[in-house]
Amino acid sequence: MVLILAGHLLAAWPAFRNLRHGVIPSTLEFVLLSFLLYYDIGLIADIAGINYDLRPFPALSDVDFDVWGIVAAFLLAAPWLLRLGALLGSAKPASNPPRCSLKPRLKIVFYVATILICLACVVGGISYLLRSATIWSARLLITEAFGPLIILLYVPLHLLAFYCRQTDSHSKKGLGFGIFLAAATIVATLAIGQRTNLLLPFLIMLVFRKRPKLQRAAIGAAVLFWAATLMLPSFKSYDLYGSKSVGELAVTGVAGDLVRAPVLAEVIVRSDLAGTHMMPFPLAGYWYSLEFFVPRDIAFAKGQSTASYVTGAIAGSSPDDLTWGFGFGFLEELAANAGLIMVPLGVILYGVAIAKLDRLSYKFPAIVPAARLSALWMCGYHLPALLMSFGVMAGVGLVCTALFSDTECRMPLCIDTAPAQ
Repeated sequence: MVLILAGHLLAAWPAFRNLRHGVIPSTLEFVLLSFLLYYDIGLIADIAGINYDLRPFPALSDVDFDVWGIVAAFLLAAPWLLRLGALLGSAKPASNPPRCSLKPRLKIVFYVATILICLACVVGGISYLLRSATIWSARLLITEAFGPLIILLYVPLHLLAFYCRQTDSHSKKGLGFGIFLAAATIVATLAIGQRTNLLLPFLIMLVFRKRPKLQRAAIGAAVLFWAATLMLPSFKSYDLYGSKSVGELAVTGVAGDLVRAPVLAEVIVRSDLAGTHMMPFPLAGYWYSLEFFVPRDIAFAKGQSTASYVTGAIAGSSPDDLTWGFGFGFLEELAANAGLIMVPLGVILYGVAIAKLDRLSYKFPAIVPAARLSALWMCGYHLPALLMSFGVMAGVGLVCTALFSDTECRMPLCIDTAPAQ
């Protein structure tokens, strides 16, 4: 465990160095931070002897030695295989991406349209909250009513991500408008019952509006996690979490939100050496992701997500009947879809794709928040969840760029440079 922690810290060190110098880490470096977040915090808890309940997954101390060996090998090698893939994908050194400016003649159109859209989302979201006694009961109503169209309530968040990459957001008025977008996001999505929706607006403004700072980012991350744990009784179930102390809520939050190593161990146990028996065919989860935005009526053999198939195998339920799924990241998804021997190759291919996405974010600065945040969540959530949250965010950013951004933002003079070292 100590060797894994040291390796991950060494791999992610350039991200901390860039933050210290006011440079937004690259997409690859955000993935390496994801290892610290979703694997290493749990390992530290295990080393410290902190007991957390992650049923139905066993504690790492109860995992067979040969399974733990595979877990350790994957966790040790994955960051460096990602770096190898990024080199093959022609990754560029981290530097602050360029910022755009709103077209002067269309500024009033952008602000008016954004305000109207946000107000519509707020009215749509809060109407379900007012008709429900609790947030988790409102969640059932709103998800049943909206279905896939629930993504419309996330538009204020996507507009905030776009706006934070515009120089217009740097002024005091820009800060005020950013706060308005953040507040609209929180109110519009409160009934959905996802704590992430309340925390993402602050994270986006903290990291992507101006130059990031290491101390500010560290304090902000700690405060946001603490807030997420305190919100458990309101967002999950007061009967289950209302009687817990703050310390118990913190342990529960770590186990439920951040610990993925026991999940990886369970997926390894259930995975084949090559191929898969949990999926209807090899790479079925990725086929679903490829058709994620295609309506099921016209999709070809769309099937279900990897999370649905794996959750069904663990819970003994049909994937088609599930409305929930266990959280797991890209390593678990690779093992479940293609088998254990394909995980190293899959990690390298992820590194190539990350490098290409990173270069694309320098060409289209509006997708910087979506690219970096999806990387930060990669070790904790599977591909469809990332597409749902950040793929649409990138799409909205590209549309807004085409409509409202000045094309001169792509000139090198607009690139933020790091302070002299």
